Amino acid sequence: MNGASARGAWAGRALLGLFLVASGVLNFYAHRAQTSQRGEPEAPASGLLEKPAPEFSVPVLSLAPGAPEARVSLAEHRGKVVFLSFWASWCRPCDYELPVLNQFYLEHRGQGVEVLAISTDQDRAAALEYMESRNFALPMLWDGDGRVAAQYRVEALPTLIVIGPDGRVRHAERGLRIDLSSWLALQLRRFAPQQAPTVGGG
Repeated sequence: MNGASARGAWAGRALLGLFLVASGVLNFYAHRAQTSQRGEPEAPASGLLEKPAPEFSVPVLSLAPGAPEARVSLAEHRGKVVFLSFWASWCRPCDYELPVLNQFYLEHRGQGVEVLAISTDQDRAAALEYMESRNFALPMLWDGDGRVAAQYRVEALPTLIVIGPDGRVRHAERGLRIDLSSWLALQLRRFAPQQAPTVGGG
């Protein structure tokens, strides 16, 4: 009985892994098709490493009817470690990544860290419906015309960009990472501003 249960659990994990890999491949080609149709460059985001991160200002996805449009810019987060997550409502691996990023945001906000989730959906209603079906605390933004995704050379979803406190791109991660929680912690240790040691004491 125990052996059968173990085999069943292993098979379940194997199927989940195959599903995530297949979803990642499908999302990769779907996004490439979209960017090709828009005439956007397909140079990989890794080409931005150690270069100043492209500036942007995009609308907040959650917007009350009739309220003035709120926007978020990269410049307002200078001095922080910024994680840019590019996602879309149709991106199934994003279903895994966004909750992990949201938990990371809740644990580290106020500590020199910012996480910005940027929807690449052309249909804002689809992005809103996706967001409203979940309870995310991290800022949810909208790049409906794909301009910011093109600036960051996003060619697959999800894509994570790490920007250091100096405003330079420090890492570009394309596709889903199963070890996302530990990977985020590693990036934080690598790029977070060093805290000055406390002198003296009580």
